[in-house]
Amino acid sequence: MCLVVLLFVIKFDIKAENNYSYIAGGKVYGFFDNREIKSDLHLPQTMYGVRFVPYASFYFESNHSVTIGASLLKEFGSSPFVDKAHPYLYYNYAGENFDFFIWFFSP
Repeated sequence: MCLVVLLFVIKFDIKAENNYSYIAGGKVYGFFDNREIKSDLHLPQTMYGVRFVPYASFYFESNHSVTIGASLLKEFGSSPFVDKAHPYLYYNYAGENFDFFIWFFSP
């Protein structure tokens, strides 16, 4: 069985500071999976593509934040510009002894 997986990560951030602050950025993940083997369980294929995850976080009152973003998948060789898009939004309260998250996301 020959399985090759290649992964690279690029991360960038943009920050601002004032009464309210924000950070915007993103991550890029590349993948390569060679499944060119004879099997009755799955089709022999090579899967490769890229996932881009942009986000923006807004911070206020020193312990509250709201983050919005999306996970965008592009598999090379397919016709749509973005194969899958999953938006997300979450709120975070970070107290001295307490850390609370609530998520909203698209499956």
